[in-house]
Amino acid sequence: MADDAAAKKKATDDAEAAAAAAALAWPTEGRTSNHKGKGMGRIHGFRPGADVDPALNPSFAAALRRACPANNTARGAGSGMDSTSATFDNAYYRMLQSGRGLLSSDEVLLTHPKTRRFVALYAARQDAFFRAFVSSMLRMSALNQPGEVRANCRRHN
Repeated sequence: MADDAAAKKKATDDAEAAAAAAALAWPTEGRTSNHKGKGMGRIHGFRPGADVDPALNPSFAAALRRACPANNTARGAGSGMDSTSATFDNAYYRMLQSGRGLLSSDEVLLTHPKTRRFVALYAARQDAFFRAFVSSMLRMSALNQPGEVRANCRRHN
């Protein structure tokens, strides 16, 4: 009995980790590095003695710093970070594996013991990502929370 309960808990934990990892790869069309966004802390003033997060790919970090200098107020600089932004695919996971995740949460997804294997799986197998993404969206739709899927993220429908 205890083994059954432990197996069910592990299966639930795995399903939740897989769903979380899949849900974070929303379609990236129009997604940009925003100067006022949270990604700036990884390329400017990361911590004393390290201005840039050492987990970032050095060439990616340098490109971000050129596109998004410290104290810059321009909007939309750094746009086009995802070379396949018009396509729903698993490029997000491949970018994470190459050290090109903008947000700290991207790095956590890549390194956390419960999610890192899903990053590797989804990077290697787009079909596995697609199945997990559908499952994740179905799980979220079952939450029965009021709201809407916006056609434009900046405006209510």
